[in-house]
Amino acid sequence: MSARCREISKDGMTLELLQPLPPNSLGTVSVSYKDWTIGLQARVAHVGATQCGLEFIYESEAERKVVAHFVASLASVQSRPGPVRLS
Repeated sequence: MSARCREISKDGMTLELLQPLPPNSLGTVSVSYKDWTIGLQARVAHVGATQCGLEFIYESEAERKVVAHFVASLASVQSRPGPVRLS
C-alpha cells in the first residue's frame, strides 16, 4: 500500500491514504527521500476519513537517532517527502 506523507516528526507521521488503516494495527513503514531510506515499525495511532497518524516504535536508541537526523534533514529543505511504502 502506498501513501503520501503529510507530516513527519521523530515520534511519528501523518499519512494521506485512499483506504483507512485499522486503528492500533502494527506494521512496517518505509520512507524514502533522496539518498535516504529508513524502515521502522509503527502503530496506527489515529484514523480519519483520508488521513491516519502513525506512531514509530523504536527498537534501539541508534534507530531513534537515525530518524531524528532524517527528520532534521527534511526540515532543512522546502519540499515535502513523497510517497511512502507500507507493508
